[in-house]
Amino acid sequence: MALEWILNLPITSKVDAYNFGILALELVTGRNSTGFQQISENGEVGCKQLIPWIREMVRTNQNWVEEIADPMLSGMYDNSSMGILIKMGLQCVKDETD
Repeated sequence: MALEWILNLPITSKVDAYNFGILALELVTGRNSTGFQQISENGEVGCKQLIPWIREMVRTNQNWVEEIADPMLSGMYDNSSMGILIKMGLQCVKDETD
């Protein structure tokens, strides 16, 4: 549910697009947008925020679709379509500072 709805604020198309992007990225990754635990290569556990993590993966990882996609999908998806869905989700959550 949109935070704006809970706070009785106006629901705009920008809010709808943002929430759609969050939902799409949560479905693709299988992760919660408010944060998730990630184990680093050296074994340290840290909390990551979904959107910055996805942006970092896209920017720095050659196999970013495979890294971002929910492991429970076991690679049973079209890589190109998944990449398009991830990029669309990122466009929906883009703000003025991006």
